[in-house]
Amino acid sequence: MDGSSTLSDLRVIECADGVAGPYCGKLLADLGAEVVKVEPPGGDSSRRFGPFPGDRPHLERSGQFLYLNSNKRGVTLDLEHAAGVEVLTRLAADADVLILDRPRSQLEALGIDVDALREANEGLVVTVLTPYGFTGPYKDWAGNAHTVYQMSGMGRETPSGYVTDPEHEPPLSPGNPQADYLTGVTAATSTMVAITYRRVYGGGQLVDVSGVEANTNHVRMNWNMFAYNPDLLGGREKAAFGQVIECKDGHIFFAPYGLDHWWMSLRRMMGDPEWARDEVYLTGPGRTANVNNIEPHVRAWALNHTRDELYWMSIENKVPCFPVYSASEMRASPQLEARGFFIEVEHPEAGSFVQPGAPVQQTGSRWAIDRPAPRLGEHTDEVLSELGYSHDAIVALFRDGAIQG
Repeated sequence: MDGSSTLSDLRVIECADGVAGPYCGKLLADLGAEVVKVEPPGGDSSRRFGPFPGDRPHLERSGQFLYLNSNKRGVTLDLEHAAGVEVLTRLAADADVLILDRPRSQLEALGIDVDALREANEGLVVTVLTPYGFTGPYKDWAGNAHTVYQMSGMGRETPSGYVTDPEHEPPLSPGNPQADYLTGVTAATSTMVAITYRRVYGGGQLVDVSGVEANTNHVRMNWNMFAYNPDLLGGREKAAFGQVIECKDGHIFFAPYGLDHWWMSLRRMMGDPEWARDEVYLTGPGRTANVNNIEPHVRAWALNHTRDELYWMSIENKVPCFPVYSASEMRASPQLEARGFFIEVEHPEAGSFVQPGAPVQQTGSRWAIDRPAPRLGEHTDEVLSELGYSHDAIVALFRDGAIQG
């Protein structure tokens, strides 16, 4: 391979809001796909979520929006307007992929017929991301990242296995729309499967991505256990070692109990204290049965050491461990700095800022941020001209309110 962009021959129309659909589009755009983002007149809802420079909200300076929409061109269409739907239809007719995130009933109410779009463009891959699926019994239910996280079983895991006060420690959701990011990456990979199929066999497909299903498949074996042998699935009450523990200057993730050689390494790290020499602790089941005897000693020992001390001791002894960092500490991480993970982006409204770089390293393929996220309606005129709209037709669409720029 010559290091060119993997998806440079792919044209994508993204008509999706928030996180899940735009993240799907971003993953494709950053690998070279041409992505045209369609926003409503008021802009994508992410434009109203921070962080903002100086904590001052601004439609063009949202950290969330700027991250999710780099490498895209942006057009503003009013899909409540028949002419706006006509523009979207023409965009889809010339595309390889169309990303949507509304239930079929909502799309049809706007005059957007997915089946007709696919018939008009036989190679079109239509990827639809919804909380509960484009088809099925819950297809018209309202939902969001929180409901998806809980219905998928992820909430039960947050936390699970070390809850000491169930009445006051309910299942939680993360402080960000984590479920939507997982839905987005599932949609991006599924879209590429459909594109690969098209290249080999021909023909587009409808890629129906349910947020609940995408997140359920992340919970490993829990749903399988519940479906086939619910007796194996215990409660959320504490029955295992806590994996995030306090130390002298913060917290670490620490998991030295699962394998016998990890346990022996932990004993050496702690100086092989007398209490740790009990023979019952030599096996995994023995350690789990005595979690309340072992854990207080380990936690007390950890309080005498810093995160870095515990991390490097663990690395040397091949024990799973990593420091728990704040966002600013992550930014200053020597490891991430050495790997060039963070990149600097220049935006005409937001100025210069740093954002995460490539999620994976891919040999022989170029990953890059070639353009910042679009300003609201920045490329409307440009994209419509490429579609063949005359200057007078574009002026009329602006005048009628079907487009903005």
